[in-house]
Amino acid sequence: MEVKTIPVPSGRPAIQSYGPDGFRVSGALHNGPILIFSDGVTDWQATLPLSVDAFAPAIERLDDFDLLLIGCGDRLDGMEQLLAINLRAQGLPCEAMGTGAACRTYNLLTAEGRRVAAALIPPR
Repeated sequence: MEVKTIPVPSGRPAIQSYGPDGFRVSGALHNGPILIFSDGVTDWQATLPLSVDAFAPAIERLDDFDLLLIGCGDRLDGMEQLLAINLRAQGLPCEAMGTGAACRTYNLLTAEGRRVAAALIPPR
């Protein structure tokens, strides 16, 4: 699905589309789950259901962002909110939501100049 791309600060990644196979970020295709930080995109070795351990790469970069958006695919079953509570207890400021909402929110917050990162699982 295409994501409305809002102009983002120069050099910051922008999510252009997402689907079952992955994401297009700033013109580059990424298959599978990804982590997006202000300085670029990395592959993310995560599977559903997500665990706290899967977020170790984000926890290592806590100084780089104020909020981590977690795109949990296309279904929320309540476990994602429990995961977010557990991650916040570990010191990771985060919000869990569907992947489409996370992509749109990431672009908007990035355009506002906010220090945001995203951990995204492709929808099915």
